[in-house]
Amino acid sequence: MKKIEEIEKEYASFRIKSSFVKNKEEFEAFIQVGIDDIDDAEVSYKKELRENRLWQLEAKIRNFFFFLFQQEEEQLYSYDNDILKEVIKLTEKYKKYYQRAKELVNDHNFLELTKFIDFISDYYSRHMEYFEFSRDQLDAQAMGFNLYNPKMEDNRKIVDMFVESKLSKIEEKPYQYEKKEKLHD
Repeated sequence: MKKIEEIEKEYASFRIKSSFVKNKEEFEAFIQVGIDDIDDAEVSYKKELRENRLWQLEAKIRNFFFFLFQQEEEQLYSYDNDILKEVIKLTEKYKKYYQRAKELVNDHNFLELTKFIDFISDYYSRHMEYFEFSRDQLDAQAMGFNLYNPKMEDNRKIVDMFVESKLSKIEEKPYQYEKKEKLHD
């Protein structure tokens, strides 16, 4: 797991990817697209959660009639649901981050907030890859295999600390940031 100093160092050298954001209004539109994407993802994950519950129920019924069907590992659905619940929590948390950034934006800090959103969006993607890998591990485990990837690490707590720290600094001094062209590549 990374340390907060590593993430702060990464952030210091990070360059904006969304170079199309040139003012406060464009940032607001940009962040709204991100919020809408997260909403769509959340709906999708909640649907998967419901489907897993149905599959688990069907597996219990089939296992009850074990002499007709091959025994299924119904507990895997429960484990997968636990992962999906964590994913849903993560999407809700990032949605709140995006909404806070949207509330904080002004004509002086929109570039800094664009950099911030680009940066945490990268971590959101990494977290989602981590959870997808965890789900793949469950599938492999059901087939009798073990998956391991040393690059997959759970940095949610450290990233949360970084995000809270950064947003708090921006909340304290919303006009301290100047429009800096150096934030762009």
